[in-house]
Amino acid sequence: MSEPEQKAPAPDEKPKPKGGSGGKGGGGPGRPPQPGGAGNKASQREPGSPGRAPLLLALAALVLAIALAVAGFFIWHDLDRLAGARLQDQQQVEARATGLEGRLDDMARRMDGIQGEVERQLDAARREQQAALERLQQTQQAVERSVSQLRAQLGRGQDGWLLAEVEYLLRIANQRLQLQRDVGTALAALRAADARLHDLSDPGYLAVREALAREMTELQAVPVPDTGGLALKLASLEGRVDELRPAGARYLSAEERAGEARDPLTARDWREIPGIVWQAVRRLLVVRSHQEPATPMLPPEQEYFLVQNLRLALETARLALLQAEAQQYRTSLEMARDWLERHFDADHPATASMANELHHLLRQEIRPELPDISTSLRLLRQRLPDPAGPAVDEPVAPGATVDESATPVEAQP
Repeated sequence: MSEPEQKAPAPDEKPKPKGGSGGKGGGGPGRPPQPGGAGNKASQREPGSPGRAPLLLALAALVLAIALAVAGFFIWHDLDRLAGARLQDQQQVEARATGLEGRLDDMARRMDGIQGEVERQLDAARREQQAALERLQQTQQAVERSVSQLRAQLGRGQDGWLLAEVEYLLRIANQRLQLQRDVGTALAALRAADARLHDLSDPGYLAVREALAREMTELQAVPVPDTGGLALKLASLEGRVDELRPAGARYLSAEERAGEARDPLTARDWREIPGIVWQAVRRLLVVRSHQEPATPMLPPEQEYFLVQNLRLALETARLALLQAEAQQYRTSLEMARDWLERHFDADHPATASMANELHHLLRQEIRPELPDISTSLRLLRQRLPDPAGPAVDEPVAPGATVDESATPVEAQP
């Protein structure tokens, strides 16, 4: 410890004389300190001496620099190792990312295919569902119409039933007249409908009754052919074909072709003798002029075909008559008439009788012009109430709805 740092004497203590023997570094008492003694050595060993401090600082800086260099080397080495590892990891990550991208692309393509297939299946299912829904709606509408019709029929009054019966009769009359040309049935149906309207006693249907009266008058004026009688007559002609004699089937002398008969010459008085003599002389020499060639005789097999052809023409005419085909009927009769006049003996009584009957059949009108009887039905439908609504005799209830799409149900008479 240096001298300046020595403790101060206590207050009770007396200061010792400096030159005493009790001091460590001096001589005897009363001697002054010598230069270069122990006191100077002590002062040179002080740690705060300015001579050794720069050296220590330089040494410390060198050690610090070496430590920093070593530490920097190790740090650089670690950083380089970490950068290489990071680059390797990055490359691995990029490789994995590339593989994942390929897988993702494959999965995306698969998903697109699956999505397209699912969409097609959904579209097909949607179309089937839409078709089923439409069928269900149509069925529902049909059921609603049937229920509305049933409700209308159950709630229909007596007048409603009469009007439905009149409409049915008028439709029957139109169908029979237009499709089957049945004038009798159509006229009977019109008369029955007029009787129902008469029982109804509703002045609102007077226009319908006027149209009915006009149509019945027109039907009564239609010439109705006797189809059954004409068919029987044609069948009778077919049965008489075998009685005909074909032309050329028998040889005729000149006198028979000329229609002359050799009557015996007799005289009732002597005054008739010259005339008888003159007629006998004229018969000795006869000169005739034939403009037409002689008809050759036919063999039996050709006679059979002539007869069968005539029978076939008559049968065709009868079928056309039953089917009301006027043109075919007339054509077949004209063919039979021409065949009869050309290939059969005109002088034979059966041939002449059949020719007359064929001319009579040709004058018959088997398909007369028919009038239009739809006016009364059209007027009646204009006057008929809504069939899907309430009954004719019943008022509409408050808040009730009417189904306009319902169609009327045919009423059977």
